[in-house]
Amino acid sequence: MLLDLKKPGICRYFHHITFLMVATVGACAFAGNTQTQATPRPDMRGTSLLPLQVEIVQSTAARHQAEYEKRAEAEDKHNAEIAALHEKLDQLKEADSERKLHASEHLADWVNSALMVVFTFALVLIGRRQWKVIEGQLRVTQDQLSVAQGQLTATQAQIELAKDQIKLGQDQLTLARTEFISTSRPRIILRESFTTTPNPGGAIDVTLVLVNNGGTNATIVESQIALVEEDRTFPKRQFGISTQTGAPRRNDFGYSAPIPAGGHVSTTLNCAVGTTWPLWPSHNAISTSAAGQFLVSHGVNMAGPVFKVLYLYGKIAYVDDTGTERHMAFYRVLMSDSWRFVPVDDAQLEYADERP
Repeated sequence: MLLDLKKPGICRYFHHITFLMVATVGACAFAGNTQTQATPRPDMRGTSLLPLQVEIVQSTAARHQAEYEKRAEAEDKHNAEIAALHEKLDQLKEADSERKLHASEHLADWVNSALMVVFTFALVLIGRRQWKVIEGQLRVTQDQLSVAQGQLTATQAQIELAKDQIKLGQDQLTLARTEFISTSRPRIILRESFTTTPNPGGAIDVTLVLVNNGGTNATIVESQIALVEEDRTFPKRQFGISTQTGAPRRNDFGYSAPIPAGGHVSTTLNCAVGTTWPLWPSHNAISTSAAGQFLVSHGVNMAGPVFKVLYLYGKIAYVDDTGTERHMAFYRVLMSDSWRFVPVDDAQLEYADERP
């Protein structure tokens, strides 16, 4: 559609539009020049005056993950609340159970107390009856005890009488034993004593045989034996017996066991005259006397040859079964024909069964 510019109204309208357009273009050109010539303003974005705000836009997966975690958190919170409710319910149930238990225990205590009272009362009744029975039995027992005491007194008297009889029997037995030992006492004698034929360099050994010629046992408690070389005219003497109480006693015979009645013991001693034949280096001759005694020559003096004799002597103490001590002694001279020692005819030097 074409406008008709020749019409007055349209022409004025067109002139106004054209004027406005020209004015606008001119204003814009002026404004552009003015801004080009002015100082540019600084950009304040991202400073403390005008901080930047960054909006993070999550992706779809992250958003779904966040929603899932939020729902899980809500579900956990819900489950925790439910667990707390269950725990509270359990506590209430436990408190109720304890209350019921306490109530049951209280009831049981009360029932037990009641039963105890009833049982105690029953025991009192039963104990009273039993006490009456026991009291009767006690009286019977006391009567029996009195009878038993009487019997005990009689038995004790019989025991004392029996003791007296036993003591009397023991005394009689001791007396009989003492009398028997006195009438059948032990008696030790020297049955024989001898030595071997003297050989130069041979030992001087003497064998002694003791015999219990009595009727009871004999025990040697002391023995002293010696072999001496003396002149035939030399005064002879015998050993003494120890008198010290508790002191050790000499026992040359060397036997201390009981010798039974009829028994014998023997021993061989190396006597103290010398160690070998001849007896001494000064001995220059050995001869025999007219009586058959063994003589040892000791040289010659102005009166003629000097000879000495070998004597065996000793003393023995022994006891019987009652402890009574007795002594025997011997004194013998060596004979050259038999090499035996024969008794010297002297009752003070050769004896048996002597009381100290």
